[in-house]
Amino acid sequence: MADNTSPLEGEHISLSDAAGGLLADLPETPDRPEPEHISQQTTDQPSETTEQPEAPEPEAASEETPEEGQEPEPDDEATAEPETEEDDLPSIDPPAHWKGADKALWDQLPRAHQQAIADRERARDSNTDKALREAAEKRKTADAELQAYSTQRQQYQQQLEQIVPALQASVAREFSDITSVADVQKLAAEEPERFAQWQAQQYALQMAQAEQSKIKDEQQKEQEKARSEYLSQAEQRLLETFPEWQDTGRGRREISEIHGYLADEGVPREQLSYMVEDWQYKIARKAMKYDQAQRAKTKAVQKSVPKVQKPGTAPSKADKAAEGRAARLKRLEKTGDLTDAVDLLMQ
Repeated sequence: MADNTSPLEGEHISLSDAAGGLLADLPETPDRPEPEHISQQTTDQPSETTEQPEAPEPEAASEETPEEGQEPEPDDEATAEPETEEDDLPSIDPPAHWKGADKALWDQLPRAHQQAIADRERARDSNTDKALREAAEKRKTADAELQAYSTQRQQYQQQLEQIVPALQASVAREFSDITSVADVQKLAAEEPERFAQWQAQQYALQMAQAEQSKIKDEQQKEQEKARSEYLSQAEQRLLETFPEWQDTGRGRREISEIHGYLADEGVPREQLSYMVEDWQYKIARKAMKYDQAQRAKTKAVQKSVPKVQKPGTAPSKADKAAEGRAARLKRLEKTGDLTDAVDLLMQ
């Protein structure tokens, strides 16, 4: 009876012995080389399993290993960007509203300071533009609402202008007999229903007239406000054209002088109160200065003109006396008057 007992059963054998037994049972194959690792294990490995040598510990890293969850620090040398010379960078322009002296200082500032100032100015300009746009939108909306209200009020005013005369005519037609307080008292005592009608029409008339008065008051206040704003803006333009008039005393003197000049030229005094625009004063002032210069020039020419003398040598005193005697003698011969003869002898 064949022994079917597996060579692996029974006693304990090593892994190398089992492999050697399996290989012994295989048919010989001349072209099949024996596996090196198996043959080496068969010949060199001892019968019992030996402990594998421990793997050598890796050398400690030159730098500390980052803790778990912590990103490694970048290498400054590897990540550092190449430095750029400031001369190679594009120039930074100064803010547009800077003037001569400020622009001269701009070139002396370090580039970092220029960049900071330019960024701040751009941010400020952006915020200013945004605020101006928002204000313009609000003003536009308010103007539209005001225009709509003004249109409605004008239409209402036109309706009142028709309603008030109609109510007055109705009262005069239906209650022509009511002309005094006694008539009203009598109407209330004797005809209460008609008195109620009279009261209703009187109330409607009073309400319509009150609405008319209210609209007129609103329009008057709006006109006064508009004129006040107009005068304030005109004064601002006047001071921009004539900055020396910011000195109140000088401004008043020159304005009074211009008004006096215009009055002398025929402008009515009452019209001068409406003279508020800078261009009006600019023209009037130029005309006044021109006339003053012309008058001064004329006076200077008159003073500088010398007395006209006859050509030749100036006559002496003896010559003048001789001429005087000759003239008196001639007059005496002509008149024969005793007075002329005395005058000749006294000379």
